[in-house]
Amino acid sequence: MANSGGGVIVYGVTESQKAASGRVNVGDFDEAHERSLRSAAITAISPPVLGLHVHRLGSEGNRAVIVEVPPSSDGPHLIYRNDYLGAPLRNDSDTVWMRGRQIEAMYRTRFEERRHATEALDLLNDDAAAGRDTTERAWLIAVAHPRVPRLSDRLTRNMAREVFENVERLAIF
Repeated sequence: MANSGGGVIVYGVTESQKAASGRVNVGDFDEAHERSLRSAAITAISPPVLGLHVHRLGSEGNRAVIVEVPPSSDGPHLIYRNDYLGAPLRNDSDTVWMRGRQIEAMYRTRFEERRHATEALDLLNDDAAAGRDTTERAWLIAVAHPRVPRLSDRLTRNMAREVFENVERLAIF
């Protein structure tokens, strides 16, 4: 799912012709199971898939588990299986294996995004440093450009600017 922009995996659902048709108990899903799942996302996948969110729903005997796989800009994520290295890709409710050109395109996209992020940081830094007299005093200039945008609890540009203005007022001159 990380190669497909993220998604949700639901354990505890029966299906008929690739459509959810009912519920089934997942059984015991304790902290050890959750650690194993997170460990597999880190050790069995390269580059690792970080930031999984695991939710337990229902009570004992009627439990479901939801795993949120975040979007990733580090694709393609590869797995090693039976002497083969491959890049899985979700296609609706199926998993298919990427072909060489798809893998090549994902690597190209990853490198272009990193180059773009570096250029964006340089521009932000130049903009923030403009007009600062660096011959008379030292300045702390901090800029950020998120690799994967956060959709919730996101600071607006004005809120971020206000944070730095408050810090600037506290600086010792």
